[in-house]
Amino acid sequence: MADRSGYIGRAPGDSSVIIARQQFTSSGVTTEFTFNAGYDPGYLDAYLNGSRLAEGSDYTATNGEVISLGTAAQDGDILELVAYKAFNATSVNNATGNFDVGSQLSVSGLTTVVNIYATGIITASSGFSGIGTGVSINAAGGALQRVMLANATSGVANTMANTGSLYWNDNTSTLYATNVNISGTTTTEDTQNVDSTGIVTAGLGLRSTLGGLVVTAGVSTFSAIVDANEEVQVGSNIQLGRAGIITALGLDISTGGVDIDGQTDLDELVVAGVATFSAAAYPSVDVDGQANLDEMAVAGVSTFSAALISSDLRTKNVAETSTILAGNTCVLTWGTNGNVAICTTPTGNVTLVVNEIPVTNFDNQSITFSAIVASSGTARTCTAVLLNGVSKTIHWAGGSLGEATSGVTTDMGYIVQSFTGINTIGSGSTAANYQVLGVISGGYDA
Repeated sequence: MADRSGYIGRAPGDSSVIIARQQFTSSGVTTEFTFNAGYDPGYLDAYLNGSRLAEGSDYTATNGEVISLGTAAQDGDILELVAYKAFNATSVNNATGNFDVGSQLSVSGLTTVVNIYATGIITASSGFSGIGTGVSINAAGGALQRVMLANATSGVANTMANTGSLYWNDNTSTLYATNVNISGTTTTEDTQNVDSTGIVTAGLGLRSTLGGLVVTAGVSTFSAIVDANEEVQVGSNIQLGRAGIITALGLDISTGGVDIDGQTDLDELVVAGVATFSAAAYPSVDVDGQANLDEMAVAGVSTFSAALISSDLRTKNVAETSTILAGNTCVLTWGTNGNVAICTTPTGNVTLVVNEIPVTNFDNQSITFSAIVASSGTARTCTAVLLNGVSKTIHWAGGSLGEATSGVTTDMGYIVQSFTGINTIGSGSTAANYQVLGVISGGYDA
């Protein structure tokens, strides 16, 4: 019986009394019977063949489940047990029926529930715990089923909300999400298409094992190296083969030029402007067919497999180009304005500056340059040389500038000062490795 809490008779918490009955028909001689509904000791009546038995003398009932008869029931005897159970709304220990709660049901403490059926919203302010097999929610009616998850940190959600940022459409078998952040690895076995209106970023690379990568619009930008083991084809005109051969129906370069370090095999080369080939290590330009060149400057080796047919064919060396310069400082740019400076109006001794001498693929090379100095009233001489900004000591023929100029200077006319830069180290990476030898010839009348 429920705790009376000091009350005689009905306690205020008692709302009703529940009676449990169970009838037994004895099969053979029987003394013990188990009451399935259970009982509270002291609140159990026993009737044998309709006669009420006295507790203590005729039977004992102490453990809430089994009663023992003092005299055994005989075969065919009928025993009826009646238990009286008080219902206390503040302390529900056992109930065989359903509860209908019209308003809010608040439960504190630990509650063990086998099944919960709710037509409204179940709110757990402190969260659900101890769920070993997950949560399964079946929404009756309609295609959109929803589970609202707030601050979910782990587990698997199979059916999502039909409002907000994540939901599942059962009719189309589609999961919709505004943003999905996955810190681990996502593996899909049968993803046919990925449609993205924004940027798809693959932090460890993008691998296509079948079908290749097809870009139908826009510009594809690769900031790092593109490594293609097989052929790369651009449209129908340009092919980059795995053997290192580029095949193109045409090549139009308006600005920037073409830099080719190794051998170039050209069936036909048509150049409307200037074609410059710098070949310190002597790679070659191999032209098998026609080559129409308005101007070609070659610093290395040019190889032509067929005959060169021209009514006026001439190869001009860069050493033939001279530049007229005024003042006391004459600047030459290697390979651009020749290697001969004509110093026309010096007012003092001349400094010859040679810039842009190659520093790569230029080992074990010698360079030559000259200064033709004009004098008009006072003899002038080039006394200083700078190579790529490095001031060089001139080793004069005869051992000194005075010996080199003896008998050749003139007040009115020209002297020719020829210089040779020899690389005594071998490496062309710096102009400091050059020694400059100088010789003077003249004087020549103006």
